[in-house]
Amino acid sequence: MKLNKIIITTGGILLIILGVFHMCFWYLYDWSNELPKLSQDNNSIVQMMAICTICFLLLMGFILIICRAEITKSRSGRLLLLSLSIFFAVRLILELIFPNGSLVLGGILLLLVLIYLVPILS
Repeated sequence: MKLNKIIITTGGILLIILGVFHMCFWYLYDWSNELPKLSQDNNSIVQMMAICTICFLLLMGFILIICRAEITKSRSGRLLLLSLSIFFAVRLILELIFPNGSLVLGGILLLLVLIYLVPILS
């Protein structure tokens, strides 16, 4: 379906935007001053997880855009979409559980859950 390709492409673009946004964490959250307050191990872990998250988001975004025609036709493609939907559902739950959670970010995460779930269900 053409609509599914549009939804998957939109999901890929959003993942790339999220990856770029995560690249800004060092600046947005003043990590050059804040992370040194952590132990050296925790400082390293936070930065490694941020870098891995950036790589994951960018790679998944490009995969969705490049392979959009095949994604809903193959079992592995549908499993990829389901995995992304579950990933963002977990992130949504964590946003609501942890202190200082944002309802705006929660809404964005819910949108992402639906973007990756809709093509599987249609």
